[in-house]
Amino acid sequence: MSNAEQDARAKQFSAASDQCGIYVYGHFGWLFTVSLDGKDMGGVFSKRYFQNWEIDPGIHEIVISPQPGVNAWGWGKNPSLSISCAEGEILFIEFKNLWSRSLEQERDDAEGREQIKDRRLILSGPMRKIPDS
Repeated sequence: MSNAEQDARAKQFSAASDQCGIYVYGHFGWLFTVSLDGKDMGGVFSKRYFQNWEIDPGIHEIVISPQPGVNAWGWGKNPSLSISCAEGEILFIEFKNLWSRSLEQERDDAEGREQIKDRRLILSGPMRKIPDS
């Protein structure tokens, strides 16, 4: 499947009925690592988004940290966000502010879809279910 096809598929905003889906996006030119429940999921940066991660419903933690080599002077504690998702639910997570290092769950599904619409997919493999620990 081509990059454009994978991007179009991810923008259908669907999750398996027994899973929940997560989209993560940011606004910065620097590359940051995103982890989900302690597993490195790859990097996120400006005008890009992660594809829909399909995960088991429940409570999960997302953490953002600077990539090696990124000048993270004064970075301090890595921002994290605890999320709760239900079967079939889609969540949009925004790395909102570099200086305050905030992660926010988008409360408005329409706004989350709008944010993803003009971004390109970060290819980290096919849509995947996060393996159990």
